[in-house]
Amino acid sequence: MAVLLERRRSTGNEPRFSYPCFRANTVLALTVAQSIGWTTKYSHWLGVPFFTVFNRLWRTPQLAGAPDLGRFLDRQAAFISQKCTVEYCRARSGLNWDKLFKEAAFVEAMEVCRWESYAAILVEVAVMVEAKLRPSLTPIDAPPIKLARGLVALIREVLAGYPAPAHRPDGWSEVIEQARTRLAEAQLAAPKPANQLGFKAGSSVYAVLPIHPTLRNHDFELIRNNIRFNLIRGAEDFDRQADRQAIVADIVGAAGAG
Repeated sequence: MAVLLERRRSTGNEPRFSYPCFRANTVLALTVAQSIGWTTKYSHWLGVPFFTVFNRLWRTPQLAGAPDLGRFLDRQAAFISQKCTVEYCRARSGLNWDKLFKEAAFVEAMEVCRWESYAAILVEVAVMVEAKLRPSLTPIDAPPIKLARGLVALIREVLAGYPAPAHRPDGWSEVIEQARTRLAEAQLAAPKPANQLGFKAGSSVYAVLPIHPTLRNHDFELIRNNIRFNLIRGAEDFDRQADRQAIVADIVGAAGAG
């Protein structure tokens, strides 16, 4: 399958609609409607404040524990990796992209690219979340190392929720070790804002893109900055959704118990 979408946990192979993408379009439509006055001019037709009700129906879900955070990491990694791989390859291959996406060799390379990009960006999102959560720690009762251990455990759980891809029959132990190293390095300094992250994931994604180097030679900064831009958007989503104290308590408690 050439298109990277989020996947159901039940089988790991059934694509489902990408909620972050739909929600972004919905928010954009509501913003435009509000800016031109439609929210007040036409909502009386239904006898209720239609746009207010609609916005509440699609209200951002809240993150209040480790399971919620695991789903957040999964969604963000899937969304960002899709934007930076599949959509890039479509644009770079031009009008004949649909034919290219049917070529067996390209489909195989695209599958490797999808999974490797997803894993690299999953680690990057976890580093961003660590920076958001660390200020909420109590240093004596909850040292930062417990937060890092909890996030590594979540990454392991998220990756284990999918069948091992064909090119990684032995699983993701290398990526999990990289996540452990990245989080340990991040905790050696003050938490970084999201706009200072994404560089390592950018290099990893660029290296596995199934486009010939002569065609993507000048696109490195485009790929890297696309990841960084979407990490900033993900950080804003986290700020709106997260109950940081509840998440820290759950993650640190689980790490301490382990």
